[in-house]
Amino acid sequence: REKGVIAEKEIETPASEYMKKEITLIWEETPLNVAVEILSAAKARALPVINSDNKLAGMIGDVDIINVSEVETEEIKEQMRGKSESDSWTWDSEDQIYITKRSLKPSEKIVKDIMTKEALTITKRTSATKCANLLKENNIEQVPVTSGRKIIGIVRDEDLLKVFSE
Repeated sequence: REKGVIAEKEIETPASEYMKKEITLIWEETPLNVAVEILSAAKARALPVINSDNKLAGMIGDVDIINVSEVETEEIKEQMRGKSESDSWTWDSEDQIYITKRSLKPSEKIVKDIMTKEALTITKRTSATKCANLLKENNIEQVPVTSGRKIIGIVRDEDLLKVFSE
């Protein structure tokens, strides 16, 4: 199996030193149209999902929402007429403009209907190397840091890049 630079460079720095403690969470009963707005406001591609007990229930990402959404197409046709400025016997011109607008219409479902329920997690003691390998092997960009099932932070790929570039 091929090892990357990260795997060769053992960094034992624990997650507690590079995790982000300010996290945007989303409740599992949130409608998907609201989840889209929360993802956008958080400038995130995925977010941890919590249940009514404030425990990690899963993860939801933009791809999950896109997969159950439909694309709505709206077409507007406008006519523009222009009078000729020369002789009265010349032709008047008429142009037609077509404007097509496509938008994503999220499903009527709620977050828990489509979230990934078996979310991968790490602890605050997980080393940077182990965390990087977890992200790479599972093709994910972030992982929640938990204590029990309570979320205490999140590690994103860019947080790890800072650790490995020091």
